[in-house]
Amino acid sequence: MASTTSTTTSTTKNIIILGAGISGLQTALSILTSSSTSSSKPKIIIIAKHFPGEKDANYCSPWAGADWRSHASRNEEDKRLRGWEEVTYKRWIEMIKREEEEEGDSGKKGVTLEAAEKKHEDKEKEIAIAITPSLYFLGANYHGSEIDENGVWFQDIVQGYQELNISNPSENNSEVDNYPKGKLGEGIRKGVYFNTVCVDVDKYLQHLLHRVKALGAIIIRSEIDTNDGLEGVIRSCKVLAKDHGVQDEFDILINCTGLAAGKFVGGNESEKLFPIRGQVLMLKGETRICKTLVRDLGERGDELLYVIPRPGSGRSVVGGCKQVSRFFKL
Repeated sequence: MASTTSTTTSTTKNIIILGAGISGLQTALSILTSSSTSSSKPKIIIIAKHFPGEKDANYCSPWAGADWRSHASRNEEDKRLRGWEEVTYKRWIEMIKREEEEEGDSGKKGVTLEAAEKKHEDKEKEIAIAITPSLYFLGANYHGSEIDENGVWFQDIVQGYQELNISNPSENNSEVDNYPKGKLGEGIRKGVYFNTVCVDVDKYLQHLLHRVKALGAIIIRSEIDTNDGLEGVIRSCKVLAKDHGVQDEFDILINCTGLAAGKFVGGNESEKLFPIRGQVLMLKGETRICKTLVRDLGERGDELLYVIPRPGSGRSVVGGCKQVSRFFKL
């Protein structure tokens, strides 16, 4: 029997995004600026309890370091994750270069040096991302899959990647910025250097929110009732959307709620969601280099020691810990 395939013309989609952290706002911006939606731009409705500018233990994004650091291994099961991480790194590099090119164009139009520097300062604070040298060390007993003795999968993706000589630092490239001068000792098994991307998450969240609002996203501040599972969430979203003037049915629901999703996704999916508690200090002074040490604490999990600048803010984040399945506040 011959099969037939029916086709329909594309129409404007109504998309609801739950959550206004980095995942929710970046998803909204990516959809709104995608070339595939340029001819029929979707209507985006963002529903969230918390928004940029707030500080709440349940609103995770503002507390992040944050830097680009891979969590994917070379294994086939992480192929999709590697793809996401590669796209993220390259997209951020493109954003930074685009800002630099705009500054260069401004300079060619006769803008004074002082004005160009001021504009660059303002732009850095606006997008709040910057290319930053990074030193990444592994503890002697750490056996994480994202980096091992064979190197890392992203060595051909990131800029400036170098393997470091731990036992004889003098053999390292002299251009490696801020590399420790002495032998690091038995506690360190491996070290790599590359250019990462660091983010002032507070400012970046504000940047994302400003962009999506300018592109027409509808913002709804509300807490969704999750007691009736996914169907109840969908009903609540429909009511909220109509209360804010969206009379059409929505076509797609994108869940960017983080841990809250465990209350309504149901089945095996909810079991895959668990908290990882961390603790950080925000210090005055912006470090010139991002440094990370990862080691294995056995049953107590992994320990991270890191110093991450928040670009353009004059501050740095120092941490931290990774306490799996622990959520309560300290």
